[in-house]
Amino acid sequence: MILPANPHGVLYAISEDGIHKEKYLEEAGGHLSSNSKNLVLMGNYGSKGIVYLFDAAKNEIVDEAAVPEDFKFESWSPDFDLYASTCSHGLICVYSVQEASTTSLPPPHQGEGINFDSIHPEFSPDGKWIAYYSMDINAKYGDPGGGVFITPTSCIDQPETCFELTQGPVMPFELAHKFV
Repeated sequence: MILPANPHGVLYAISEDGIHKEKYLEEAGGHLSSNSKNLVLMGNYGSKGIVYLFDAAKNEIVDEAAVPEDFKFESWSPDFDLYASTCSHGLICVYSVQEASTTSLPPPHQGEGINFDSIHPEFSPDGKWIAYYSMDINAKYGDPGGGVFITPTSCIDQPETCFELTQGPVMPFELAHKFV
């Protein structure tokens, strides 16, 4: 059984008989789906970042992935099958619970000298779109190329199509706080 992280951010694994307790993750945190069935646990184990998908009903870890840094700014889709987060290199990563796979969405702009950083993914209420902030990290604040972008979730199965289907910026970066 996995216990929630204590105030110091340490997550413990407890044997079913309650006798054995072992440190499982340090600096742990999690994001529970609103239906309380799935939990994404994030933390560090030694020197590497770990992300676990935990099935609360079965009390078991369904999947795990080593990541170069912790996922941040996470969001569940309305049907709780997709989990989006910011991952390394400023990309939005989408994890499918059903497929047990992760897809990285391509940055909204591609080209030499462009280095986009995307954060705060949020699913639309119908789950058909992912909205996120994205901006060239080398550009000045308010650069017209940055802002809120939207990508259809239908392209997740074929990520090579995501770039051409992404729309935006649908709102300039300085107004984006009103949207996402």
